[in-house]
Amino acid sequence: MTPKWNRRRLLLTGLGAGLATGSTVDRLRERRRAARQLADDSLSQYTSAVEAAYASEASWQEEVEQLLSTSEPELPPPPIPYDRERSLQLIRACKLAVTQYRTGRSVPSFDGDLTDLDDFRRSFPGYEHVATFVATEENLERYLQADPAPPPGTLHSPLGDGLQFLRRALHETIPAIVRRAYRLPVYFGFVLRSDRDQLMVFRGTQTQAEWVSNIRSGQRRYPADPAEPQLGWVHNGFLTIAGTQLRPNPAELADEVLDPALPLYITGHSLGGALATISALDLAHRVPELAGQIRLYTYAAPRVGDPSFAESFRRLVPNAYRVANVADTVPLVPSTKMGRGFVHVGEPWTFLAHFGDLLPNHIADTYLAAVSRKAEGPGRHRGLHTLEGLPTADSGD
Repeated sequence: MTPKWNRRRLLLTGLGAGLATGSTVDRLRERRRAARQLADDSLSQYTSAVEAAYASEASWQEEVEQLLSTSEPELPPPPIPYDRERSLQLIRACKLAVTQYRTGRSVPSFDGDLTDLDDFRRSFPGYEHVATFVATEENLERYLQADPAPPPGTLHSPLGDGLQFLRRALHETIPAIVRRAYRLPVYFGFVLRSDRDQLMVFRGTQTQAEWVSNIRSGQRRYPADPAEPQLGWVHNGFLTIAGTQLRPNPAELADEVLDPALPLYITGHSLGGALATISALDLAHRVPELAGQIRLYTYAAPRVGDPSFAESFRRLVPNAYRVANVADTVPLVPSTKMGRGFVHVGEPWTFLAHFGDLLPNHIADTYLAAVSRKAEGPGRHRGLHTLEGLPTADSGD
């Protein structure tokens, strides 16, 4: 039966419709408000992200500019200019030091005498070999034990007998791998003397153990004796080799073979450059009569010490030059931010030779080719000369 529509029913129906309409409108308004708020929040977040990115970029640029302006300060040129012909002779001497090392490792009867090597006789006429540097090298030997000892006996039991059978089967079929660590004396460089000058040469990194020393980048006071005036803080790994492992100590040669009346050229490639740097400062500090004769030439050398070390070096060894390939990663380490900081020493002479991998960018042959072609130029940001193709000489540090 159809209900009757009286006044009360009509009023209630209208009220319900009004409430429903009002609720819908309120929900729509709330959604629009929420959408506007979300848009405002999103815009605010986007704006904040952009502002943060700009702030980060500005901070990064400021840090880079600070590094460029403070970590590698521009120094006055050395009193004696860079000599390219001399540099060519010295990078060849660095390669000769590697030949000395490799011959010593492969020929047991070789005693380090350079006169036995063709490269010495061909490239260094008129020079006498007067000293050899030796240090101990850590070696790890792995070999197979052909007749391993039988496994020890066990108490008899079903489980024990089963395990014993398994042990014996393994020992019969799988030879034992034995690891034995030992230290071996190896050649690190030499001293040559002629009636015109004298050369002190250190070779580059050749073994995994030496690379471990390269990256052991803590710093130690130099000199270590607190009674001596401090000259700076030096890379721990480099100082360990130069100060405690290298024999004879370069300063000990002053009275024996070094002539204070002749120029003394000290040089090295890679790790050898670091050892040459420390040796040059040590000689200038401990043997003042030699200080004015020292000229340091390094190739692909890493940073050695902190800013106070670099200042002491500039004061005591003003005639110093470092040749670096701007595509070589070794001169970029250790970081300028590590410890008390690391900075280079010497007037920079740079070139660009990029072969797509770490080793060919770093080897001594690349540096020899660059100096031979007169590709190196003054300044640490130079990259105008590019070498085409690897040199044909044997590669080596």
